[in-house]
Amino acid sequence: MKFYEIDTELTFGKHSGKTLREIVEIEYSYIHWCLNNIDHFIIDGYTANQLNKVNSSFSLWDEEKIILKERIEEYMYEQNLKMELEMSDVSTYQAHSNEDDFYEEDSDDYSDDDYLNDAFDGDEDAYWNID
Repeated sequence: MKFYEIDTELTFGKHSGKTLREIVEIEYSYIHWCLNNIDHFIIDGYTANQLNKVNSSFSLWDEEKIILKERIEEYMYEQNLKMELEMSDVSTYQAHSNEDDFYEEDSDDYSDDDYLNDAFDGDEDAYWNID
């Protein structure tokens, strides 16, 4: 989905390369057609008001307001989901990164013998009772 503003150029259809401002001046019904037939086409209330100022014959139909409300809600849901996934990826990366740093430091500076020496305070006669 894409939000189209008054100076956004269309990249599709018979008015490809023209802005919404240009289209509303020459064939405002095409904007209605886009709203009703192209799922990714979204304009907000501000853009609709700007288009109406350019051509007072243009205004959103009640059905289009409902369509746009649903598209905007879907867009916001997708954006929130995307943001949650990105945040999840970042925190997962950070958690794994921190673990890797810990073990990496561990392996570079400390050996198994060092752990045993620390556990037994360096006493060579000490041993683990595994029973």
